[in-house]
Amino acid sequence: MEGQLQREIRFEGGYRDQLAQAFEKLFPASVREPTASQMKDHLAEVRQRELQMEDTELEELLKIHNMDRGDLKLFLTIERQEYPQEVYTLPVHSHFSSRHLPKGYAYRGGAARSLLFRSLGIDPSYVPRDIDVIRLKDDLEEQSARDDQVAREFMPEDYQDGHGIEVVKDFRTYFATRDLTLNEVLATDTQIFATRRAILDIIRHIIRPTMYERILFGGKNIGPKMLAKILRFYVEAIYRYDEAGIRDVDDWQFEENHIPPIWLAVQLDRAYEVNAEVAEQYIHELVRRGILPGEIDSVESAAQYLSRFLREGTYFFRHAPICQFEIEYEWSEFYEEKIRRRKGKKISRNESAVAL
Repeated sequence: MEGQLQREIRFEGGYRDQLAQAFEKLFPASVREPTASQMKDHLAEVRQRELQMEDTELEELLKIHNMDRGDLKLFLTIERQEYPQEVYTLPVHSHFSSRHLPKGYAYRGGAARSLLFRSLGIDPSYVPRDIDVIRLKDDLEEQSARDDQVAREFMPEDYQDGHGIEVVKDFRTYFATRDLTLNEVLATDTQIFATRRAILDIIRHIIRPTMYERILFGGKNIGPKMLAKILRFYVEAIYRYDEAGIRDVDDWQFEENHIPPIWLAVQLDRAYEVNAEVAEQYIHELVRRGILPGEIDSVESAAQYLSRFLREGTYFFRHAPICQFEIEYEWSEFYEEKIRRRKGKKISRNESAVAL
């Protein structure tokens, strides 16, 4: 019996090949890949859960996730065409820094989410990758003179690259112009402001584009720049919390939309700033979805592949403002058009990169 068992689990090839064969034997493709009917049932179940959540008080939902917060208060309600947007506030219970912003300034993006993560107990040790600061437009003349000073102190790299404080008209404008629900968060050093949808998506590790982002592309589709960003957030959430989900974006949008190499390079750069493992997983996700060729099996091979499409012909990891990548892409477009007119025919992106 023992000899028979040993024969049954013997596989050919090296260690990786044997692992792959063992995995395939234990979990065949027919089990791993759901049928169309199963996918339909799953989507219906997800929609039903979302509808139930819309009818449940936020405080009750937080209790379900073991986040009972008696200090969560409704701050304001923004009437919108698709649904009212409720903005809640709660105190900062744990901070990532001993330095505090001057009055009139606030954190956005990852820094604001960090304070929410820590204060709700989602991730008590979360430290943001970088800090982005905004200023509400009140007292413009009084505060604007301090913008350079605040940017230099709290956003030194962005400041050196010519980027400063984002100025926002008011709370309503801020929350109505975010790209992802997880970015519908604003925080001072003592108080956090977040939409109901942001809180619910953040605690469940869901990546979801906002209606504002959809309207930019006609109300249904998502632009290629945002698709690349959504996948990076998705991979990072899985790395940190072992689970994540993408909502309101169909798989076909990733498959049928061409994502220009520049946006893949930008998000690969951002993933690498977290760590090499997140960057590696980001590449695997792009390959799995057919966005990158199947022969790419590492960050290094992805960098070599992407470098063929960038202006200078060499891609390297660096912390740079997105506008810098945009300029590089625009220049490559300009030179491609210039060469096309000269040759009188359409050339591929690869040909233009070589020509440069």
